[in-house]
Amino acid sequence: MHLKTIFRFLSFFVLALVCFTMVSCSEDPAPGTDPTVDPMEEEMEMEEESNETTVEEDKANIQTTFDNMLVCVDDMTSARAIDVLLRDFFNVSDGEAYNEDWAEELSGNFEGVFDFEHIEENGRFNILHHGGRYYYNHNTQSWVKGLAASEIVTVQFPTSPELTENNASLIIDQYIDQSIVIDGEEIFAPSKIHALLDVDGQRLFELNLDKVTYEENSSFEIPVEIDATLFLDPMEISLDVVRNSSTEFTGILGFNDGSQCRMSLEADIALADDDFENLTEESIERLHAKVRIGDLTLQSLAGLAELLTMDDPNESTINSLLDLDVLFEDLKIADMEYDETEENFVLYYKDTSSESAANYVDDFLEKMEAMVVEFTGEW
Repeated sequence: MHLKTIFRFLSFFVLALVCFTMVSCSEDPAPGTDPTVDPMEEEMEMEEESNETTVEEDKANIQTTFDNMLVCVDDMTSARAIDVLLRDFFNVSDGEAYNEDWAEELSGNFEGVFDFEHIEENGRFNILHHGGRYYYNHNTQSWVKGLAASEIVTVQFPTSPELTENNASLIIDQYIDQSIVIDGEEIFAPSKIHALLDVDGQRLFELNLDKVTYEENSSFEIPVEIDATLFLDPMEISLDVVRNSSTEFTGILGFNDGSQCRMSLEADIALADDDFENLTEESIERLHAKVRIGDLTLQSLAGLAELLTMDDPNESTINSLLDLDVLFEDLKIADMEYDETEENFVLYYKDTSSESAANYVDDFLEKMEAMVVEFTGEW
């Protein structure tokens, strides 16, 4: 299975899915209905019949999803966060950061006032010790710490070397850590964080780490539960990892800009044991994954775990282990299987017709490259 094939497949896998199941039923049968018929089952059957689509409509819906993603990518390249961080602060173009020297000098001078030695000596960040206002003095081109003590860390700085005043404020108003042990050494790991970056009076970045649970395992501890959200204008990214048992986990990584950019990756994992120190591909007993983009869904409910243990699986093995379903608005519209001759994945529709997934993915990647080449350079 060639690297190009894997990349294409992952592109399709990570560019597909969301479907909200909308089913409701009454506790009591309505007048004139047959009480022996399950109302939920009847309603689901009626909904499937009413939502049945043609193959041409299915293809159009797939194409529309990819087209919407291109609009999303285009919107993100002109988003406020990209303007401030990539264009103004780092001045990124063709894969080069032309403000790198200025950014390094700005951060390097900050070390003289923030007392990083206290962190190194104690092995932890103490918000009470570091609390206060730090600001960049443009006249002296140096950092200053205000005299007033505070339980909040505020760092004020410019977002471009052309600016003569501080237009950005980084605020850390909550930081809680806990002691854990790694290789016999005690370290302090974060369990709760709230940080905010304000630029020109508007929120640009916000991090909420609401909960982290660490589990002791042999000579070290690892996070087994996480609840975190990251806002990077205009995108909100959420991560929710839940430990259902000592070896079973569910996790959701979501992206949402409040408009049409809606994506998520869901995973259900079962491990052979809880020896996290010696995890390998063979440690995964079950791996179910689902990717959602808009109303398009790609899911696998079969042998992903077994496939990960294989070095070079052939077409027959891949298709016998995977059960890749493509859905739109929660209705299955196609199966997807690997074709060794095409070195790609093929969509098989309900009328037995088929086409290569590359028909959608290759065009999408080519157009997306044109949108981000300003920052990345030629791929």
